[in-house]
Parts: sequence; C-alpha cells; structure tokens
Amino acid sequence: MRKTFAERSETLDQLAIDGYAVIPDALPPAQTEALLQEWRRRYAEGASTPAQIGKGHQKHEAQTIRSDRIHWLDPSDPQPAVAAWFELVRSWSRAVNQGLYLSINAFECHFAVYEAGAFYQKHRDRFQNDNGRRLSLVFFLNKDWQSQDGGELVIYDPEDEDRILKIVSPAFGTLVLFDSQRFPHEVRAPKRQRLSLTGWLKSIPAHEAALNGTGFL
Repeated sequence: MRKTFAERSETLDQLAIDGYAVIPDALPPAQTEALLQEWRRRYAEGASTPAQIGKGHQKHEAQTIRSDRIHWLDPSDPQPAVAAWFELVRSWSRAVNQGLYLSINAFECHFAVYEAGAFYQKHRDRFQNDNGRRLSLVFFLNKDWQSQDGGELVIYDPEDEDRILKIVSPAFGTLVLFDSQRFPHEVRAPKRQRLSLTGWLKSIPAHEAALNGTGFL
C-alpha cells in the first residue's frame, strides 16, 4: 500500500534542509479522488466565496491581487474525506513538532478554485504583526494536468525575490509544503479550472486556537 506524505521520512528531511518540499502522489489516489469529488460537489452547490486578503477588520476583497474563490473547512466536518484529511494532518503535526520544533497546535484550511484566468500575485502567507502561520500546505486535485494548462505555484528565493526557486505544476495528488514566513510565492493564471486544498499549520496561543476552533486536541 502506498504511503501517505505523513509516513515518509523524506518529507521532514526536505523541509529541514530547504524550507520547502514537493511531494508527488502525497496520498493514495482513492483519498485524493474523494477530496476532489467532495470539492466539486460543494462548488456546484454554490459553497464558495471570493477570496480576501488581510486579517480581521482589515480583511477585504482585492481582485487585482487575487481572484480565486474559496470554501473554508471546519475541523469537525463529518464528511469522510474531509475528516480523514484533518486527522492525517493532525497526526503529522506531531512529527513536525518533534522533528522541526515548531510547536504546532492548530490547523486551518480551505478548498480553493481558480477559474481560467484567475491568479494570486506574489505574496507571503504571514500576516503583518502575526507570525502564527508556520507551515503552508497546498494539495492539488487536478486530473490530467498538462504543462500548457498553466496555473503553476511559483516559489521565490526569500533573499532575492526575483529569483525563482521552484515552479510546481498543480498535478493531481501533488502536495507542496513550505515555511509560511520565509517564502514569497504566487499562483499563475491557469487556462482551465484549477482545484486545490490550501492550509496552514499554526503556532498560536491556546485560547485563540480554542476560540476559533482550529486547535488540535
């Protein structure tokens, strides 16, 4: 049986050395397929909103910066594929804490869709005056993705933000992990619909994690 990314020692090794990791076939195909079908179902039913930038009272839409649509997921979501995803990340966070000493205690994530032509300009995932996000996760759900379809995730050198470190095609089952605070990145416009799961492993005060429902028990 194929191992998940959480069961592979090289996942943490890559993060420790480079600060980012790209893992093809991160989950067994049946698990990836289940997440894809669930996102398609919810999206067809209208369960998405325009993505925003900023945090708290400063949160707002900015279509010139990002034009994707998202659907936030609740850690207590009973849908089997979503529940299994949260449990897998929760379990893996223990290995992250042991191996990388990040004190992860919370996780938040959403489904995302970039329709043809949508994009997200270069940015970091760290909010101003808030360093709670420690690791970013992007899990791609796109079958039969071709190079001409575009939609790549581009990771830049934090020491020279014009230098590209990695260009990742959003192929079905590929997982990208990177230090949320260090790496500028962008999403290039796809030529067709691009689906993913995006999330953040966080280190935040326990009362905040309990209040917003993202904390690990």
